Amino acid sequence: MQCIEIFLLKIEIKGMNEGNKYRYEPMTLIVQKFGGTSLANVDRIKSVAQRVIAEIEQGHQVVVVVSAMAGVTNQLVGWSHQCVDHHMTPSEYDVVVSSGEQVTAGLMALALNDLGIKSRSWLSWQIPIKTDHHHKNAQILSMDTKVIQDSLSKGEVAIVAGFQGLTPDGRISTVGRGGSDYTAVAIAVAMKATRCDIYTDVDGVFTADPRLITNARKLDHLSYQDTLDLAGRGAKVLQPQSVESAQKGHVPLRVLSSFNNNEGTVISNLSHKGAFLGITSRRDRAMFVLELKGDADAISKQIQKILIESSIEIDYSCRFEPVGQTLTILVAKDDQEDAEARLNAYAQGKIVSKTIYSKVAQVAVVGQIERKSQEIQTKIKSILDELDISIYQMNVDDRSVSLLLSSEKMEEVVKALHNVFILQQPLIKEVA
Repeated sequence: MQCIEIFLLKIEIKGMNEGNKYRYEPMTLIVQKFGGTSLANVDRIKSVAQRVIAEIEQGHQVVVVVSAMAGVTNQLVGWSHQCVDHHMTPSEYDVVVSSGEQVTAGLMALALNDLGIKSRSWLSWQIPIKTDHHHKNAQILSMDTKVIQDSLSKGEVAIVAGFQGLTPDGRISTVGRGGSDYTAVAIAVAMKATRCDIYTDVDGVFTADPRLITNARKLDHLSYQDTLDLAGRGAKVLQPQSVESAQKGHVPLRVLSSFNNNEGTVISNLSHKGAFLGITSRRDRAMFVLELKGDADAISKQIQKILIESSIEIDYSCRFEPVGQTLTILVAKDDQEDAEARLNAYAQGKIVSKTIYSKVAQVAVVGQIERKSQEIQTKIKSILDELDISIYQMNVDDRSVSLLLSSEKMEEVVKALHNVFILQQPLIKEVA
Protein backbone atom coordinates (compact mmCIF):
# COMPACT_ATOMS: atom_id res chain seq x y z
CA MET A 1 0.00 0.00 0.00
CA GLN A 2 1.05 3.60 -0.55
CA CYS A 3 2.65 5.21 2.50
CA ILE A 4 1.34 8.74 2.87
CA GLU A 5 3.42 9.87 5.84
CA ILE A 6 5.07 8.51 8.99
CA PHE A 7 3.11 9.13 12.19
CA LEU A 8 3.53 8.05 15.79
CA LEU A 9 1.19 5.10 16.33
CA LYS A 10 0.25 4.17 19.90
CA ILE A 11 0.09 0.40 20.27
CA GLU A 12 -0.31 -1.52 23.49
CA ILE A 13 1.63 -4.79 23.43
CA LYS A 14 0.73 -7.41 26.02
CA GLY A 15 3.53 -8.37 28.39
CA MET A 16 5.57 -5.21 27.78
CA ASN A 17 6.01 -2.31 30.15
CA GLU A 18 4.73 1.23 29.58
CA GLY A 19 8.00 2.32 28.04
CA ASN A 20 7.43 -0.02 25.08
CA LYS A 21 3.91 1.13 24.16
CA TYR A 22 5.01 3.47 21.36
CA ARG A 23 6.67 2.75 18.05
CA TYR A 24 6.81 4.26 14.58
CA GLU A 25 4.64 2.66 11.89
CA PRO A 26 3.98 3.62 8.27
CA MET A 27 0.28 4.40 7.99
CA THR A 28 -2.06 4.68 5.05
CA LEU A 29 -5.11 6.90 4.93
CA ILE A 30 -8.56 5.46 4.29
CA VAL A 31 -11.72 7.52 3.82
CA GLN A 32 -14.93 5.77 4.84
CA LYS A 33 -18.31 7.17 3.88
CA PHE A 34 -21.49 5.84 5.51
CA GLY A 35 -24.93 6.50 4.02
CA GLY A 36 -28.18 7.16 5.83
CA THR A 37 -29.38 3.56 5.98
CA SER A 38 -26.05 2.56 7.53
CA LEU A 39 -26.67 5.21 10.22
CA ALA A 40 -30.43 4.81 10.59
CA ASN A 41 -30.44 4.66 14.38
CA VAL A 42 -28.11 4.61 17.37
CA ASP A 43 -27.56 0.85 17.16
CA ARG A 44 -26.52 1.18 13.53
CA ILE A 45 -24.14 4.04 14.41
CA LYS A 46 -22.52 1.83 17.06
CA SER A 47 -22.22 -0.97 14.49
CA VAL A 48 -20.57 1.36 12.00
CA ALA A 49 -18.14 2.46 14.73
CA GLN A 50 -16.86 -1.12 14.82
CA ARG A 51 -16.05 -0.93 11.10
CA VAL A 52 -14.03 2.22 11.75
CA ILE A 53 -12.17 0.46 14.54
CA ALA A 54 -11.45 -2.50 12.23
CA GLU A 55 -9.58 -0.18 9.84
CA ILE A 56 -7.64 1.38 12.71
CA GLU A 57 -6.63 -2.09 13.88
CA GLN A 58 -5.25 -2.71 10.38
CA GLY A 59 -2.90 0.23 10.94
CA HIS A 60 -4.80 2.84 8.91
CA GLN A 61 -5.60 6.42 9.65
CA VAL A 62 -9.30 7.00 9.07
CA VAL A 63 -11.44 9.92 7.97
CA VAL A 64 -15.16 9.16 8.26
CA VAL A 65 -17.75 11.06 6.21
CA VAL A 66 -21.37 10.69 7.28
CA SER A 67 -24.78 11.29 5.75
CA ALA A 68 -27.86 12.20 7.73
CA MET A 69 -29.73 9.34 9.40
CA ALA A 70 -32.18 7.55 7.09
CA GLY A 71 -35.30 9.63 6.45
CA VAL A 72 -34.01 12.78 8.16
CA THR A 73 -33.15 14.72 4.99
CA ASN A 74 -36.56 13.88 3.50
CA GLN A 75 -38.19 15.18 6.66
CA LEU A 76 -36.16 18.39 6.52
CA VAL A 77 -37.05 18.86 2.85
CA GLY A 78 -40.72 18.33 3.72
CA TRP A 79 -40.63 20.91 6.48
CA SER A 80 -38.97 23.38 4.12
CA HIS A 81 -41.73 23.00 1.55
CA GLN A 82 -44.42 23.32 4.23
CA CYS A 83 -43.01 26.73 5.17
CA VAL A 84 -43.09 28.04 1.61
CA ASP A 85 -46.15 28.97 -0.44
CA HIS A 86 -44.30 30.57 -3.32
CA HIS A 87 -40.55 30.76 -3.94
CA MET A 88 -38.01 28.69 -1.99
CA THR A 89 -34.93 30.66 -0.92
CA PRO A 90 -32.10 28.24 -1.85
CA SER A 91 -29.59 29.53 0.74
CA GLU A 92 -32.04 29.08 3.63
CA TYR A 93 -33.14 25.72 2.25
CA ASP A 94 -29.51 24.59 2.47
CA VAL A 95 -29.26 25.74 6.10
CA VAL A 96 -32.18 23.47 6.94
CA VAL A 97 -31.40 20.35 4.92
CA SER A 98 -27.68 20.28 5.83
CA SER A 99 -28.41 20.01 9.55
CA GLY A 100 -28.97 16.24 9.53
CA GLU A 101 -25.29 15.54 8.84
CA GLN A 102 -24.22 17.67 11.80
CA VAL A 103 -26.24 15.47 14.15
CA THR A 104 -24.82 12.24 12.70
CA ALA A 105 -21.23 13.49 12.83
CA GLY A 106 -21.60 14.34 16.50
CA LEU A 107 -23.24 11.00 17.33
CA MET A 108 -20.52 9.07 15.51
CA ALA A 109 -17.81 10.94 17.43
CA LEU A 110 -19.63 10.25 20.71
CA ALA A 111 -19.88 6.54 19.90
CA LEU A 112 -16.20 6.20 18.99
CA ASN A 113 -14.99 8.22 21.99
CA ASP A 114 -17.09 6.01 24.24
CA LEU A 115 -15.28 2.98 22.81
CA GLY A 116 -11.90 4.53 23.62
CA ILE A 117 -11.16 5.79 20.09
CA LYS A 118 -10.26 9.48 20.09
CA SER A 119 -12.52 11.23 17.60
CA ARG A 120 -13.42 14.74 16.55
CA SER A 121 -16.35 15.90 14.42
CA TRP A 122 -15.95 18.58 11.76
CA LEU A 123 -18.51 20.67 9.88
CA SER A 124 -17.81 22.04 6.41
CA TRP A 125 -17.21 25.62 7.55
CA GLN A 126 -14.66 24.50 10.12
CA ILE A 127 -12.36 22.88 7.55
CA PRO A 128 -13.45 24.72 5.27
CA ILE A 129 -14.85 22.95 2.21
CA LYS A 130 -15.35 25.75 -0.29
CA THR A 131 -17.97 25.58 -3.04
CA ASP A 132 -19.41 27.82 -5.71
CA HIS A 133 -22.58 29.82 -5.03
CA HIS A 134 -25.07 27.35 -6.53
CA HIS A 135 -27.14 26.35 -3.52
CA LYS A 136 -28.79 22.89 -3.51
CA ASN A 137 -26.33 21.60 -6.12
CA ALA A 138 -23.00 23.29 -5.46
CA GLN A 139 -19.63 22.26 -6.87
CA ILE A 140 -16.71 21.78 -4.49
CA LEU A 141 -13.93 24.17 -5.50
CA SER A 142 -11.29 23.59 -2.84
CA MET A 143 -10.65 22.60 0.74
CA ASP A 144 -7.93 23.19 3.29
CA THR A 145 -7.29 19.80 4.88
CA LYS A 146 -4.80 21.09 7.47
CA VAL A 147 -7.23 20.82 10.38
CA ILE A 148 -8.09 17.23 9.41
CA GLN A 149 -4.41 16.37 9.06
CA ASP A 150 -3.71 17.92 12.47
CA SER A 151 -6.56 15.87 13.95
CA LEU A 152 -5.13 12.67 12.48
CA SER A 153 -1.64 13.48 13.71
CA LYS A 154 -3.05 13.64 17.25
CA GLY A 155 -4.28 10.08 16.85
CA GLU A 156 -7.90 11.11 16.31
CA VAL A 157 -10.46 9.80 13.86
CA ALA A 158 -11.78 12.78 11.90
CA ILE A 159 -15.58 12.64 11.44
CA VAL A 160 -16.74 15.00 8.67
CA ALA A 161 -20.35 16.00 8.01
CA GLY A 162 -20.96 15.22 4.36
CA PHE A 163 -23.17 17.06 1.87
CA GLN A 164 -22.17 20.50 3.19
CA GLY A 165 -20.01 23.27 1.82
CA LEU A 166 -19.32 26.97 2.23
CA THR A 167 -20.03 29.52 -0.51
CA PRO A 168 -17.68 32.42 -1.35
CA ASP A 169 -19.91 34.74 0.70
CA GLY A 170 -19.80 32.49 3.75
CA ARG A 171 -23.19 30.77 3.47
CA ILE A 172 -23.83 27.07 4.00
CA SER A 173 -24.31 25.23 0.70
CA THR A 174 -25.22 21.65 -0.18
CA VAL A 175 -23.72 19.62 -3.01
CA GLY A 176 -26.78 17.73 -4.27
CA ARG A 177 -28.73 14.75 -2.96
CA GLY A 178 -26.33 11.91 -2.31
CA GLY A 179 -23.65 14.56 -1.91
CA SER A 180 -21.88 12.90 1.01
CA ASP A 181 -20.26 10.65 -1.62
CA TYR A 182 -18.92 13.79 -3.27
CA THR A 183 -17.59 15.12 0.05
CA ALA A 184 -15.86 11.82 0.84
CA VAL A 185 -14.17 11.52 -2.54
CA ALA A 186 -13.12 15.18 -2.53
CA ILE A 187 -11.42 14.65 0.84
CA ALA A 188 -9.80 11.42 -0.40
CA VAL A 189 -8.42 13.22 -3.45
CA ALA A 190 -7.23 16.27 -1.49
CA MET A 191 -5.47 14.10 1.11
CA LYS A 192 -4.17 11.51 -1.39
CA ALA A 193 -5.94 8.66 0.39
CA THR A 194 -5.18 5.06 -0.51
CA ARG A 195 -8.86 4.49 -1.31
CA CYS A 196 -12.35 5.69 -0.50
CA ASP A 197 -14.92 3.17 0.76
CA ILE A 198 -18.59 4.00 0.17
CA TYR A 199 -20.79 2.02 2.57
CA THR A 200 -24.46 1.60 1.77
CA ASP A 201 -27.25 -0.94 2.27
CA VAL A 202 -26.50 -3.00 -0.86
CA ASP A 203 -23.49 -5.17 -1.66
CA GLY A 204 -22.11 -3.01 -4.45
CA VAL A 205 -23.10 -1.78 -7.90
CA PHE A 206 -25.66 -3.99 -9.64
CA THR A 207 -26.98 -4.35 -13.16
CA ALA A 208 -30.27 -2.92 -11.86
CA ASP A 209 -31.65 -1.68 -8.58
CA PRO A 210 -31.64 -4.88 -6.46
CA ARG A 211 -34.63 -3.55 -4.55
CA LEU A 212 -36.61 -3.82 -7.78
CA ILE A 213 -34.85 -6.71 -9.52
CA THR A 214 -34.07 -9.58 -7.18
CA ASN A 215 -31.87 -11.39 -9.74
CA ALA A 216 -29.78 -8.32 -10.64
CA ARG A 217 -26.09 -9.18 -11.03
CA LYS A 218 -23.45 -7.56 -8.83
CA LEU A 219 -20.60 -6.05 -10.82
CA ASP A 220 -17.31 -6.90 -9.08
CA HIS A 221 -15.27 -4.32 -10.96
CA LEU A 222 -16.16 -1.22 -12.94
CA SER A 223 -14.20 1.52 -14.65
CA TYR A 224 -14.78 5.14 -13.67
CA GLN A 225 -16.39 5.79 -17.06
CA ASP A 226 -18.74 2.82 -16.79
CA THR A 227 -19.76 3.94 -13.31
CA LEU A 228 -20.36 7.47 -14.58
CA ASP A 229 -22.56 6.10 -17.34
CA LEU A 230 -24.68 4.27 -14.77
CA ALA A 231 -24.75 6.99 -12.10
CA GLY A 232 -25.48 9.78 -14.57
CA ARG A 233 -28.56 7.95 -15.80
CA GLY A 234 -30.14 7.17 -12.47
CA ALA A 235 -28.23 4.37 -10.74
CA LYS A 236 -28.60 5.23 -7.06
CA VAL A 237 -25.40 3.87 -5.57
CA LEU A 238 -23.06 6.80 -6.32
CA GLN A 239 -23.45 10.48 -7.08
CA PRO A 240 -21.94 11.30 -10.52
CA GLN A 241 -19.79 14.16 -9.19
CA SER A 242 -18.10 11.78 -6.77
CA VAL A 243 -17.10 9.43 -9.59
CA GLU A 244 -15.77 12.32 -11.68
CA SER A 245 -13.67 13.50 -8.73
CA ALA A 246 -12.30 10.01 -8.08
CA GLN A 247 -11.37 9.62 -11.74
CA LYS A 248 -9.56 12.97 -11.89
CA GLY A 249 -7.78 12.27 -8.59
CA HIS A 250 -6.98 8.62 -9.40
CA VAL A 251 -8.51 7.43 -6.13
CA PRO A 252 -9.92 3.88 -6.20
CA LEU A 253 -13.42 3.46 -4.82
CA ARG A 254 -15.09 0.51 -3.13
CA VAL A 255 -18.87 0.31 -2.89
CA LEU A 256 -19.93 -2.18 -0.23
CA SER A 257 -22.55 -2.92 2.37
CA SER A 258 -22.30 -1.95 6.03
CA PHE A 259 -24.65 -4.86 6.83
CA ASN A 260 -22.30 -7.71 5.86
CA ASN A 261 -18.67 -8.46 4.99
CA ASN A 262 -19.09 -9.14 1.26
CA GLU A 263 -16.48 -7.83 -1.15
CA GLY A 264 -18.55 -5.17 -2.91
CA THR A 265 -17.62 -3.42 -6.17
CA VAL A 266 -14.19 -1.92 -6.91
CA ILE A 267 -14.13 1.14 -9.18
CA SER A 268 -10.85 2.07 -10.83
CA ASN A 269 -9.29 2.45 -14.29
CA LEU A 270 -10.24 -1.12 -15.14
CA SER A 271 -12.25 -1.40 -18.36
CA HIS A 272 -14.68 -4.05 -19.54
CA LYS A 273 -15.64 -5.95 -22.63
CA GLY A 274 -19.35 -6.32 -23.14
CA ALA A 275 -22.26 -4.45 -24.66
CA PHE A 276 -24.48 -3.76 -21.66
CA LEU A 277 -23.71 -2.59 -18.13
CA GLY A 278 -27.17 -2.39 -16.64
CA ILE A 279 -30.65 -0.94 -16.56
CA THR A 280 -30.96 2.28 -14.56
CA SER A 281 -34.14 3.87 -13.27
CA ARG A 282 -35.37 6.85 -11.33
CA ARG A 283 -38.91 7.90 -10.55
CA ASP A 284 -40.41 11.04 -8.98
CA ARG A 285 -39.47 13.23 -11.94
CA ALA A 286 -41.35 16.10 -13.57
CA MET A 287 -41.18 16.50 -17.35
CA PHE A 288 -41.57 19.82 -19.18
CA VAL A 289 -42.30 19.69 -22.91
CA LEU A 290 -41.77 23.18 -24.32
CA GLU A 291 -42.63 24.45 -27.81
CA LEU A 292 -40.13 27.21 -28.61
CA LYS A 293 -40.40 30.22 -30.88
CA GLY A 294 -37.40 31.80 -32.51
CA ASP A 295 -33.78 30.70 -32.14
CA ALA A 296 -34.43 27.34 -30.47
CA ASP A 297 -30.75 26.64 -29.79
CA ALA A 298 -30.17 29.94 -28.00
CA ILE A 299 -33.47 29.71 -26.10
CA SER A 300 -32.72 26.15 -24.98
CA LYS A 301 -29.32 27.16 -23.65
CA GLN A 302 -30.82 30.15 -21.84
CA ILE A 303 -33.55 28.01 -20.24
CA GLN A 304 -31.01 25.52 -18.96
CA LYS A 305 -28.81 28.33 -17.66
CA ILE A 306 -31.76 29.90 -15.80
CA LEU A 307 -32.68 26.60 -14.14
CA ILE A 308 -29.11 25.72 -13.19
CA GLU A 309 -28.48 29.18 -11.73
CA SER A 310 -31.69 28.72 -9.73
CA SER A 311 -30.15 25.55 -8.20
CA ILE A 312 -32.49 23.26 -10.17
CA GLU A 313 -30.68 20.17 -11.37
CA ILE A 314 -31.60 19.00 -14.88
CA ASP A 315 -31.66 15.21 -15.19
CA TYR A 316 -32.32 15.13 -18.90
CA SER A 317 -32.61 17.61 -21.75
CA CYS A 318 -33.38 16.88 -25.39
CA ARG A 319 -34.36 18.85 -28.47
CA PHE A 320 -36.08 17.04 -31.28
CA GLU A 321 -34.91 17.28 -34.86
CA PRO A 322 -35.27 18.04 -37.70
CA VAL A 323 -37.53 20.92 -36.64
CA GLY A 324 -35.83 21.21 -33.24
CA GLN A 325 -38.46 23.51 -31.76
CA THR A 326 -39.53 21.09 -29.01
CA LEU A 327 -37.43 21.00 -25.85
CA THR A 328 -37.94 18.35 -23.16
CA ILE A 329 -36.49 18.88 -19.70
CA LEU A 330 -36.61 16.46 -16.77
CA VAL A 331 -36.18 17.64 -13.18
CA ALA A 332 -36.84 16.21 -9.73
CA LYS A 333 -40.50 16.32 -8.70
CA ASP A 334 -39.53 18.49 -5.71
CA ASP A 335 -38.25 21.15 -8.13
CA GLN A 336 -41.36 21.20 -10.36
CA GLU A 337 -43.03 24.30 -8.92
CA ASP A 338 -39.81 26.29 -8.80
CA ALA A 339 -38.89 25.28 -12.36
CA GLU A 340 -42.36 26.24 -13.62
CA ALA A 341 -42.10 29.66 -11.96
CA ARG A 342 -38.69 30.28 -13.57
CA LEU A 343 -39.96 29.22 -16.99
CA ASN A 344 -43.05 31.42 -16.69
CA ALA A 345 -40.88 34.43 -15.90
CA TYR A 346 -38.83 33.79 -19.04
CA ALA A 347 -41.59 32.52 -21.33
CA GLN A 348 -43.00 35.66 -22.97
CA GLY A 349 -42.43 35.44 -26.73
CA LYS A 350 -40.07 32.48 -26.44
CA ILE A 351 -42.17 29.54 -25.22
CA VAL A 352 -45.29 29.03 -27.31
CA SER A 353 -46.72 26.23 -25.20
CA LYS A 354 -45.77 24.26 -22.11
CA THR A 355 -46.97 20.78 -21.11
CA ILE A 356 -46.05 19.36 -17.70
CA TYR A 357 -46.12 15.70 -16.69
CA SER A 358 -45.78 15.23 -12.94
CA LYS A 359 -45.39 11.47 -12.47
CA VAL A 360 -42.57 10.53 -14.77
CA ALA A 361 -39.81 7.92 -14.55
CA GLN A 362 -36.62 7.61 -16.55
CA VAL A 363 -35.36 4.15 -17.51
CA ALA A 364 -32.15 3.59 -19.48
CA VAL A 365 -30.30 0.70 -21.08
CA VAL A 366 -26.66 1.60 -20.43
CA GLY A 367 -23.58 0.30 -22.21
CA GLN A 368 -21.75 0.46 -25.51
CA ILE A 369 -24.75 1.41 -27.59
CA GLU A 370 -23.29 3.19 -30.60
CA ARG A 371 -22.65 0.14 -32.82
CA LYS A 372 -26.06 -1.42 -32.28
CA SER A 373 -28.21 1.62 -31.74
CA GLN A 374 -30.92 0.82 -34.28
CA GLU A 375 -31.06 -2.85 -33.30
CA ILE A 376 -31.44 -1.96 -29.62
CA GLN A 377 -34.17 0.60 -30.29
CA THR A 378 -36.10 -1.93 -32.36
CA LYS A 379 -35.80 -4.53 -29.61
CA ILE A 380 -36.97 -2.06 -26.94
CA LYS A 381 -39.98 -1.09 -29.03
CA SER A 382 -40.85 -4.76 -29.43
CA ILE A 383 -40.65 -5.31 -25.65
CA LEU A 384 -42.86 -2.29 -24.99
CA ASP A 385 -45.40 -3.50 -27.57
CA GLU A 386 -45.56 -6.91 -25.88
CA LEU A 387 -46.19 -5.18 -22.55
CA ASP A 388 -48.72 -2.80 -24.17
CA ILE A 389 -46.89 0.13 -22.61
CA SER A 390 -46.64 3.55 -24.20
CA ILE A 391 -43.78 5.92 -23.43
CA TYR A 392 -43.45 9.67 -23.67
CA GLN A 393 -40.06 9.76 -25.38
CA MET A 394 -37.00 7.73 -26.33
CA ASN A 395 -33.55 9.27 -26.64
CA VAL A 396 -30.35 7.60 -27.86
CA ASP A 397 -26.69 8.48 -27.35
CA ASP A 398 -23.44 6.51 -27.60
CA ARG A 399 -23.76 5.14 -24.07
CA SER A 400 -27.48 4.67 -23.47
CA VAL A 401 -31.03 4.45 -24.71
CA SER A 402 -33.26 6.43 -22.34
CA LEU A 403 -37.02 6.13 -21.99
CA LEU A 404 -39.38 8.58 -20.32
CA LEU A 405 -42.59 6.94 -19.14
CA SER A 406 -45.24 6.90 -16.44
CA SER A 407 -43.85 6.13 -12.97
CA GLU A 408 -46.54 3.47 -12.58
CA LYS A 409 -45.00 1.42 -15.40
CA MET A 410 -41.36 1.82 -14.37
CA GLU A 411 -40.84 -1.43 -12.47
CA GLU A 412 -42.50 -3.55 -15.17
CA VAL A 413 -40.32 -2.01 -17.89
CA VAL A 414 -37.10 -2.35 -15.86
CA LYS A 415 -37.76 -6.06 -15.28
CA ALA A 416 -38.44 -6.73 -18.95
CA LEU A 417 -35.40 -4.82 -20.20
CA HIS A 418 -33.14 -6.41 -17.59
CA ASN A 419 -34.27 -9.88 -18.61
CA VAL A 420 -33.48 -9.28 -22.29
CA PHE A 421 -30.40 -7.06 -22.22
CA ILE A 422 -28.67 -8.37 -19.08
CA LEU A 423 -29.78 -11.88 -18.10
CA GLN A 424 -29.77 -13.15 -21.67
CA GLN A 425 -26.28 -11.77 -22.30
CA PRO A 426 -22.89 -13.16 -21.21
CA LEU A 427 -21.42 -11.85 -17.98
CA ILE A 428 -19.25 -8.76 -18.39
CA LYS A 429 -15.56 -9.66 -18.56
CA GLU A 430 -12.71 -7.62 -17.17
CA VAL A 431 -10.11 -6.23 -19.53
CA ALA A 432 -6.70 -5.23 -18.20
